[in-house]
Amino acid sequence: MSMNGSDILLLMNTGTEVAPVYEVLGSQRGASFTESTANRDASSKDSRAQMVEPGRYSSTVSGEALYVPTEDGYQALLDAMRDGTKILIRASEDAIEIEQASCVVNTITRNAPDQETALCTFELTVDGDWVELTS
Repeated sequence: MSMNGSDILLLMNTGTEVAPVYEVLGSQRGASFTESTANRDASSKDSRAQMVEPGRYSSTVSGEALYVPTEDGYQALLDAMRDGTKILIRASEDAIEIEQASCVVNTITRNAPDQETALCTFELTVDGDWVELTS
C-alpha cells in the first residue's frame, strides 16, 4: 500500500551536534530524497557494447516550505549555508525517525511572487552515507 506524502517528513537539527534537537522544517510542503550511483566505464576495444560497473554513490535532498524567516529549521539552514557548516537531518515516516545524515546546504531560494504565498526551496548534498536509526 502506498504512503501519503504528508507522512514523510524532513527533520533538521536545530540544537548542537552534542545536544541535537530534531524538528520538522516548519511549514514543509515537500521533500525529495534522491540516491544515485555513477557508472564506471569498463568498456574495451574488443566489443562495441558499453560495459559498466557501479561507481560512486551519492544522495541529495531537496525540499520546499513556506517562507517563515523566524522559523528554527529555516534559520538552521540559513546559518549552515552562510557559515559553511554541515547540518544534521533525519527522515521520518509515519512519525518514526528512520535514518539520518550529515549534509552540506548547497542552495536556498526564496520565492516572493506578487499576491501569493512566499516559499523557500533548498538543495542539500549528503556527506557520506545515510545512517539507519534503530529504536
